[in-house]
Amino acid sequence: MYRREARCELLEKIVIETDDAADTIDYLGRRTLVFNATKSGNLSENEEVTILNAAHVGSLITVRMQVHNRRLCDLQRSEEIVAFRITIANGFPALLSKFGNGLAQLFSDPTSIFMRGRVRDILFDGLPLVCDPKAHPELVLVCGLLKRQRPPTLRTTSEAGIYAFSFFHKINGTDDGPMTVSRGVNDRYTTGHLSEFKGLPYADFWSIKNCSIIRGTDSIFWPPMSSRQPEVFTYINDLCRSVFAVYKNDTVYSGLLGYYYTTTESLWNDTESPCYCPREKKKIVCPTQGLLDLNKCQEVPVMMSEPHFLHGDQSLFSITNGLQPDEEKHATYVVVEPLTGAPLSGYRKMQLNLKLPRLKQIHVVANVTEGVFPLLWVEEGTTPGPKILAPIILVHRAIRLMTFLSWMPLLFGIFFVAYSYCTKTSAKTENPKASGRSTSLAAH
Repeated sequence: MYRREARCELLEKIVIETDDAADTIDYLGRRTLVFNATKSGNLSENEEVTILNAAHVGSLITVRMQVHNRRLCDLQRSEEIVAFRITIANGFPALLSKFGNGLAQLFSDPTSIFMRGRVRDILFDGLPLVCDPKAHPELVLVCGLLKRQRPPTLRTTSEAGIYAFSFFHKINGTDDGPMTVSRGVNDRYTTGHLSEFKGLPYADFWSIKNCSIIRGTDSIFWPPMSSRQPEVFTYINDLCRSVFAVYKNDTVYSGLLGYYYTTTESLWNDTESPCYCPREKKKIVCPTQGLLDLNKCQEVPVMMSEPHFLHGDQSLFSITNGLQPDEEKHATYVVVEPLTGAPLSGYRKMQLNLKLPRLKQIHVVANVTEGVFPLLWVEEGTTPGPKILAPIILVHRAIRLMTFLSWMPLLFGIFFVAYSYCTKTSAKTENPKASGRSTSLAAH
């Protein structure tokens, strides 16, 4: 497992339009990841790790899906495609065997479903995939497909036929959006609410239309809260859906009161999950509890879960050792300062997984144990320090001062009333003594 805390994530918002009438702004979000040596301790980006070969297994899953559905997406007619259609006519097993076993020649070790590489290459720089049909004629169809339609995790290099595979190169330094967000000028309780993404009020990926509606904030700006809301929503573009966190307790950061919201098992319950089940052959097929299928959303056959399969079904722990889900370590959370809506702390945590298939026609996976295999999990977020929170701290101090000053007239009023009363009472007490002395003198 590798946590993204070893890198520093820089978030930029590039405003492209402001709509005063609608009280919204349109902006692009840009994420840039740079190596953080301080938080990495004795480790470096050049550390080598062994993980499941996601490019290989993912390609096998895609081939099986494409062949099973008897389609190849939007490819131009050519000799390769004609050959592909002829092969389909020969039957599914033959095609799967031809494509699946041929794919192995793309990788440095065609006999294994695992790969070893530097962390920086696996995540960002890319591991090489060599598509050489001259050396390996079985790659003719595969190389033809890669020229026309590559998955987002593959990019071309300066050398013909050589591609680079990485998990996060596509998001590093690239713009996301535009996003349309409420400014909260007309109604401060709508601050940060996301109404459109890429010009649409919904994400057209899910089988149930209502589930595709964009709901919640952009996770950076939050509206102020007049009371403790039972749950808060945020839209996560990486998942093409809105998620919610449930109120847990009050907490204090840098002397400021905050409402702590966190994900719970209810995020994956039967009421919520059918929303995000893919449709296969006109039937809605839901993954195991705790998993979200991102195939349509990200165009890669990956499943998302919480780290260590937190809140997931027990069957997910069957093929992987060492998983220890922990609410404190692995749950996504946000702490919102209620007066301003500023996030005092927040971390989004996700795990990427592949469903390892057993395919008897393909040598490397003919005898594997089927199941969902973790690839890596990431954690992104921040806890601002006192310097960043200084404006909010000043607001609270100003409010406390104004509250104190607002009581001053009343306190002065009470003081003067009490003083006047005491003075008057004192005068009444002294007057009888003076009167008594005057009478005595007159008698003498």
